[in-house]
Amino acid sequence: MALTNPKDFKAFVELIPKKVLENTWFFPVRQDNKDPDVPRGTILKGNVNYRLSRYDALNRLKWGKNVGTYALPLGLMFLDLDVFEEKFIASNELITTISAIPTISVQSRNGGLQKYFLNNGKYANQLIKENGVIVGELRTNWQYVVSIGSYVPPDEHNNGGDGTYRMKQEYASMIEFQEIPGLDRLTLVGEITPKPTKAEKSTWNNDTVKAEKISNESYAELTRGRVRTRY
Repeated sequence: MALTNPKDFKAFVELIPKKVLENTWFFPVRQDNKDPDVPRGTILKGNVNYRLSRYDALNRLKWGKNVGTYALPLGLMFLDLDVFEEKFIASNELITTISAIPTISVQSRNGGLQKYFLNNGKYANQLIKENGVIVGELRTNWQYVVSIGSYVPPDEHNNGGDGTYRMKQEYASMIEFQEIPGLDRLTLVGEITPKPTKAEKSTWNNDTVKAEKISNESYAELTRGRVRTRY
């Protein structure tokens, strides 16, 4: 029995405005995995041969396979709060602030928190820091998330997730990032920086790094073992 959830994906797609949907880029991800389901050597950035329609994406989920969604200007963007060793890295205060933002809210496979926004193109890809520690990221341009409805088995860092990327129903709508109530509060609590330091990279190698590699280098390079995911 497939552990994917096509029903949640269908509900999510129906919330995307028509013009935004034209700039929403779905692509195939391997079953029970986070890696793109493409041949070795494939460059995905801008590669229309592996762009999925919403109908093809929905069918993949019905078959038990996964889907990824790229962040693109005039399409979507994603804010992602990470978990590590069975708890959020961010403070309860920051989690509460972000949880209250009235846009699509997603529980990731390990129980992390993702927020989906309409992308006005004003923001760069960024890591989010709180008290000098990376707690998540903002993905805005050719970085991806494993999409709502997909399934990846939880790992040892699990914080109450069941492996399926589930849309929470409290905010069944989408807003632009700049319209978030309390944005000033968020930027004060979490220092936003564009790149990790060398020391941070050694302890924090996850999907943000992976997304940059798959966007700008070949899949063959990605699979050389330089990137490990944890959340």
